[in-house]
Amino acid sequence: MVNLGEVVKSRNFLLKLLELLLAIISVGLSSDALVGDTMEKIAVVDGTLVSSILLAAVLIAGEFLGTPVDKVLHMMVAGVLAVLSIAAGAIMIEIWDSQSPIIPDRVVGAGVLALFNGVVYIVDFILNFIR
Repeated sequence: MVNLGEVVKSRNFLLKLLELLLAIISVGLSSDALVGDTMEKIAVVDGTLVSSILLAAVLIAGEFLGTPVDKVLHMMVAGVLAVLSIAAGAIMIEIWDSQSPIIPDRVVGAGVLALFNGVVYIVDFILNFIR
């Protein structure tokens, strides 16, 4: 049986929870706003935010069920999402900067949170690498 107290206090769980919350807030801030000037950029931003929510939820569920993901797979997910989150944040900030009068300021907030989420994914990758 899984000890929920230990799971909630674990480093992996706290990082995943932070990643999940940052992605959810970014989605909330960027909803119904233009987050890219081409369909490809919009797909990168929306796909990254949705996939980070989905993957963080699955990894958290794995921790609660007592079946954590393998270290290598965890590092692959964190590495890819780090790159994608930084790209999504940069795209949102770039579209806000280039079309500032018509893009709400909350998009730049979502972009900054996505960049910060990318940094959290890098920390997650490094901590799993040295684990």
